[in-house]
Amino acid sequence: MRRTLIIIGVVAALIGFWWLGQGTAVIRWPASPMLGEPVWITAGSALGAFGLVLILIARRIR
Repeated sequence: MRRTLIIIGVVAALIGFWWLGQGTAVIRWPASPMLGEPVWITAGSALGAFGLVLILIARRIR
């Protein structure tokens, strides 16, 4: 259970921060309609935070 939560959390955090980078146009590769769109800043922040919370929860499980 712990390992699964960590894997899901890492994947969610990476995807979320990718979306955040695309939404802020910091990450411009690959060129996509996501560039500079505020909705991706919000979605990326939320998914990234969710991933980090999953990792923290998994670290507390013994």
